[in-house]
Amino acid sequence: MKQCPQCRRSYDDSQSFCLMDGTALIDEPEEQTVVRQTAAPKKKRLGLWLGLAALLIFTVVGLIAALLIYNFVGRNENTQAKSNTVAGQSPSRTTSPTVRITSTPATANNSSTTNPSPETEESPDASPDSEEVEVTPIDWSTTATGFKDDLGMKYKFECPPNGTEFLIWGSDIYTKDSSICTAAVHAGLFSMADGGTVTIEYRPGRLTYGSTERNGIKSRTFGEYPRSYVVR
Repeated sequence: MKQCPQCRRSYDDSQSFCLMDGTALIDEPEEQTVVRQTAAPKKKRLGLWLGLAALLIFTVVGLIAALLIYNFVGRNENTQAKSNTVAGQSPSRTTSPTVRITSTPATANNSSTTNPSPETEESPDASPDSEEVEVTPIDWSTTATGFKDDLGMKYKFECPPNGTEFLIWGSDIYTKDSSICTAAVHAGLFSMADGGTVTIEYRPGRLTYGSTERNGIKSRTFGEYPRSYVVR
């Protein structure tokens, strides 16, 4: 194609002069190719934002789940601890303090009397080999934790009448911090109204202590405890 440089009319290649003004025709210039830069697709940016949002949601959900699990485990531990306390699963935490009894000094073979030592003031003299055990008065809250607890050691106590029931753990064999007088009633040695004498003998600890109800006294169960005693 040719073009008139004056009027800008286009003619076939066979024409040499413009029909309007007679100007020699020139080759029509080629159109320049324009390269347009297109913007980055919005889909890529949208996908990036969606990915960040999904990551944020996943993080928040994970934190909430971890917090719920932590609270659930802590609540179960607290509930178990409370239930053990209510059921008497901690013999070391009794409802009454241990009463220490001052014993009467033992009489020697030469009929001379010795002054009691600090050790004998805290617990009555007793030994596994002695046939006669000195009787010591106690109250109903007294447990076997205040005396020397060598295996086979024996003590004899006097429980007053009109007693009050205190906690005991076990059956026939009781934890060391069980009430001595209450254990004697549970074992059938005497009643709470009458009171009486009871002899205890220290035994090794047990893995479990059972629960029974006898003579109007209900003992409690417990797991492993390092020292126990029996009543005679």
